[in-house]
Amino acid sequence: DLFALDLEPYRYSGVNMTGFRLLNIDNPQVASVVDKWSMERQQAPPKPETGMLDGMMTTEAALMYDAVYMVAAASQLYSQITVSSLQCHRHKPWRFGARFMNMFKE
Repeated sequence: DLFALDLEPYRYSGVNMTGFRLLNIDNPQVASVVDKWSMERQQAPPKPETGMLDGMMTTEAALMYDAVYMVAAASQLYSQITVSSLQCHRHKPWRFGARFMNMFKE
C-alpha cells in the first residue's frame, strides 16, 4: 500500500526506496473488480475498514479476494467433489483433500 504513504518527506533526503504493486490495474478483470468494489464501498455506510484506501483496493483486501476466488474456481473445476461431515476429533483426512490442493497448484 505504498501509494497511501506520504513520500514527500523522503523526496530530497537521499533515501533509495523501492516498491512494487501486487495489483495489476491495467488488467481488465482486476480493474473491473476494483471499480465494482469502489462503487459498493461508496454506496455502503462508512466503516473504518472497507478494504479501500484512496479509491484503491488495499493489498490485504486484494489478497483475500484472490484467495476466495481461488477456492471458488478450484471447487467449480472439480464438481464431483462431495462434502460430508467430518468428525473433528478424528485424524482421518478428507478424501478429496489432496486432489483439492492439487487444483490450487494448477
